[in-house]
Amino acid sequence: MYQTFGGLPRDWKSPYPLVGGIPLVNYGTFKARNPVTSAQYGLANYSLWLRYHDHYRWLNARHVADWLVRTQYPNGKWEYSFYEPAPGSTETLAPGWGSALAQGQAMSLLERVYRLTHKTSYLKAIVHALKALQTPVAKGGLSRRFDNGIFFEEYPTRAINFSLNGDLQTLIGVYDVADLVPAAQTLFTRAVRTVADNLARFDSHAGYSYYSFASQTPCPPGYNAAIRSELHILASLTGRKVFTHYAQIWNAP
Repeated sequence: MYQTFGGLPRDWKSPYPLVGGIPLVNYGTFKARNPVTSAQYGLANYSLWLRYHDHYRWLNARHVADWLVRTQYPNGKWEYSFYEPAPGSTETLAPGWGSALAQGQAMSLLERVYRLTHKTSYLKAIVHALKALQTPVAKGGLSRRFDNGIFFEEYPTRAINFSLNGDLQTLIGVYDVADLVPAAQTLFTRAVRTVADNLARFDSHAGYSYYSFASQTPCPPGYNAAIRSELHILASLTGRKVFTHYAQIWNAP
């Protein structure tokens, strides 16, 4: 997650080989680009540029932002080219699926590059990306109604999935662009209230959160640390103490 990239060493390199400057992820039986991995690579380089002022890091970040603009689909999403068994579900997503997490991570990078370049293509991509988050899964989008609110789906399965990490990270991406696009502020306000009011439903009462609302299974190793970081960020952005409360009690590794 980009909020932890500040601790990367100056000589950090992508754990995946770069093809055309974009990570190519090895999934065992095939290799493919992943929009989340790509956006995170861009955010890591942006963070390193801020810290060390290495110009080539800035060029890497902007290269990924340009790639995101080029590869965004007309529906506003960054689509995956491979099948994906959705965690916590019996469903497998077919090629062409999108993810709210990809939208959030991409917007976070595009927002940073836009503020420095004022290139309108980045802002247009942000606006387009938000539309997918405003559209229900049933209509091809990446959000779903939840207790009269809205939840962002990392895995847009037919039945609800509600991956907590995916929703929290997407929220941070929406917040990043809220002062650029008024609709993002409205979306953030509604979605952050939804997850704040429902965090208790993700509590295992054993020191960790469930991975998703659908699965009610423990998060994979390392996820609790990421979720704690996201909760602390949302607490600082909103002043809601419920985020701090669960960041403290979900103390598993």
